[in-house]
Formats: sequence, structure tokens, C-alpha cells
Amino acid sequence: MGLKRDGAGLEGAIQSIRDLRKELPRMGVPAVRVFNYELQEAIEVHSMVRAAELVARAALCRQESRGHHFRTDFPKEDPAWLKHTLVRKKGEAVEVGTTPVVRVK
Repeated sequence: MGLKRDGAGLEGAIQSIRDLRKELPRMGVPAVRVFNYELQEAIEVHSMVRAAELVARAALCRQESRGHHFRTDFPKEDPAWLKHTLVRKKGEAVEVGTTPVVRVK
């Protein structure tokens, strides 16, 4: 998921992330008596993989280009997409939605 994205690439990224998540339970960490950096990273990787999936799902939902989000299949900014993208985890499912942007002076 680089700066230039498209729907097919985002769907492929989501599938790759899902496949990776299935492998996480097999991850092993050596037992050591000092501060265990490997254990810390093993704990953090679950959150990093989840965050990557949420970013990919939000990018797939937004069918326009705006700021740092550039979709090659939707290369123009669309005024109808002036809204926030919300991503929620419901159990193991992910819900993607939007909410209006409220401009204040």
C-alpha cells in the first residue's frame, strides 16, 4: 500500500494481511532472563497487522484521491467525498463507514 493505490491492489493487500494474521499464532519467542525485545515485538505485531488491515479497508472505501491518499482508479478529488472515514472493529469483523466533516470558523 504505497502512495499510489487502486482497488485491486488494496483488495490484494487485505487478503495478504489476513493470511499473515493466520500465521501469527505460530510465532515463537525465545525465553531469556533479561528484557526480551523479541517478546515485546511479538506482542506489538498483532496490533501492527490489525492497523495495516484497517488502513487498507479505509483506503478501499474512499473512492477518490485527496491529500496523501491517491487512488489511480479514482484520480480526482470528489466534493461528495468530503467526509471522515470511520473504521470500527466488531468482534473479528471490520465495519467501514463515514461521517460528515463539520467546518467551524
